[in-house]
Amino acid sequence: MYKKRWVLGLLILVMLGILIIYAEKISVLEEDPQIAENIVGELKAGNKIDFQKIIDGEWDSMVIVGPYTPRKKAEKFCNVKLDKIKHYRMDYSDSETLLVFCKGRQVLKYAYLKNQTASIDWSQSRGEFHLMAFPKTASTFRVVEQRKGKESKRLILLKEN
Repeated sequence: MYKKRWVLGLLILVMLGILIIYAEKISVLEEDPQIAENIVGELKAGNKIDFQKIIDGEWDSMVIVGPYTPRKKAEKFCNVKLDKIKHYRMDYSDSETLLVFCKGRQVLKYAYLKNQTASIDWSQSRGEFHLMAFPKTASTFRVVEQRKGKESKRLILLKEN
């Protein structure tokens, strides 16, 4: 009798462990590669980028997180938990920018924008970290060509167009 209870208890623990692992896997979001593709297409098309037009879904705000921004600082700034982002790497990365699309306080989609694709003009950012948030209705930005010698790069100006 004692042995049966012990085996049953062990079986319940194993099943709980599997359930916890499965629940965590389904609760995190993968990066949406379509977002980066849409941004590249929009950058090639002209001198503005309209996120409202190129990002599908019911999002109502976007948060832009720059290099070396710890997750906790970004969460405090935008009042959104970023733990659904599978691989948050902005606290140590300087080669990309994180774009997060939210509905209320919930992350719906996100993507990393490589600096080779376009840079963000952080001149409007305040505070020690590069963080900015915009409502969906104010998510159209100008894009300018930035030249350094023979190389040129696109610069997204974070001001409403």
